[in-house]
Amino acid sequence: MSKPDVGGAVGGAEPRGMKIALMGPFGFGNLGDAAIQDAVIQNIRRLSSGARIYGISQNPADTEQRHGIPAFPLNRMPKVGAEWDSRPREDIFGWLSARLLRTRLGRIVERVAIRMPLELFYLLRSFKNLLGFDLLVVSGGGQLDDYWGGAWAHPYTLAKWGTLARIVGARFVFMSVGAGPIDSPVSRRFIRYALSRAEYRSFRDERSRALIESIGFRHADTVCPDLAYSLLTDAGIPRKRTGAEMLVGVGPMPYLHPELWPESDRNVYDGYLRKLASFVRRRAEEGYRIVLFPGEVGSDRVATADLLEILAEQGIKESDGRITRPEVHTVPELMRELALTDIVVASRFHGVLLAHVAFTPVIALSYHMKIDALMDDMGHGRYCLDIKTFDPGVLEERFASLRAELPAARECIVRKVAEYRGVLDRQYKHVFT
Repeated sequence: MSKPDVGGAVGGAEPRGMKIALMGPFGFGNLGDAAIQDAVIQNIRRLSSGARIYGISQNPADTEQRHGIPAFPLNRMPKVGAEWDSRPREDIFGWLSARLLRTRLGRIVERVAIRMPLELFYLLRSFKNLLGFDLLVVSGGGQLDDYWGGAWAHPYTLAKWGTLARIVGARFVFMSVGAGPIDSPVSRRFIRYALSRAEYRSFRDERSRALIESIGFRHADTVCPDLAYSLLTDAGIPRKRTGAEMLVGVGPMPYLHPELWPESDRNVYDGYLRKLASFVRRRAEEGYRIVLFPGEVGSDRVATADLLEILAEQGIKESDGRITRPEVHTVPELMRELALTDIVVASRFHGVLLAHVAFTPVIALSYHMKIDALMDDMGHGRYCLDIKTFDPGVLEERFASLRAELPAARECIVRKVAEYRGVLDRQYKHVFT
């Protein structure tokens, strides 16, 4: 993994008193995104007690409450949970839009007469909000993609804020961002433009950097681990349990759920949960204790409820006491649960990564190359299975293998996390001091 150039701060700025904005599509219950922002805030404060930190997110109210920093909206209509929080005036436009969109002419009128004026108003408000900032940071996560909403969602948003940063004189920085998929030619243009506005860029893995190079943006940018690896936590006390005394963490997710995923395939979703239920049932029958934890506060509850329903059909009930479903709403709560587990089976990217931060070995049921890269970089590629096609028998075999080599697997994670933290520390010093 290449290391960031440490030849001085970005722009040569003195960090004390800097006004810094952390930008990203966070604020709606994704605990991985929240962990990234917690980590960045912790490390900025560690390096510069005088820095003033703000958020630019999809849900400013959640950002202010969750991270304890003032926040502004990332988009015209901030997102709250699975819903859009619309102001009364925008509710009227929303009502009109729903009716105009029923015809082709109506869609054209809706874009010209409603969306464009509202977007112009939002741009002016965002310009005003950004005045006086020294640094605008695209702070980690999988932000270079068009999977969630297409080109005019986050790719356009990045280009827009990059332009605003240049106009107001704020430095624009990408830190440890992930990339892909980027399917639309328009998305590629927006992303290339946004990256070109930045004076520092790093990608969280080699595959992300290679993808960005493949869309025509070729610069000598560095690879630096995901920012969540720098999360300061008291979790991660080594476990010494063996056999059926062990606690197995399982993180279900609504992959391809018709209402909760950009693509949908009910058969794949049901098949994934049934195979996962088979694994949980076997562990419960063997006497293991299982904890079901979320990676996203809202949608993962749906997958967890569906998983428990399948288990009940198979005679394994939550009330039996072998399966627990703790209330988890914050990153510290999630880290406390992960710190208690001996092995984790997870599907979300940061469900895997934060288990590593707690020094817990993981079997990943991967839905994206970013998880494959994460497990390969950790040296645990053998324990990464495809979420669509994994065989329950192979999952059983991998679990038995990982259980047999837990001490060695843990030692590997401890070493790699320490290495990642060192690289990230150099990046933080490069950007913020």
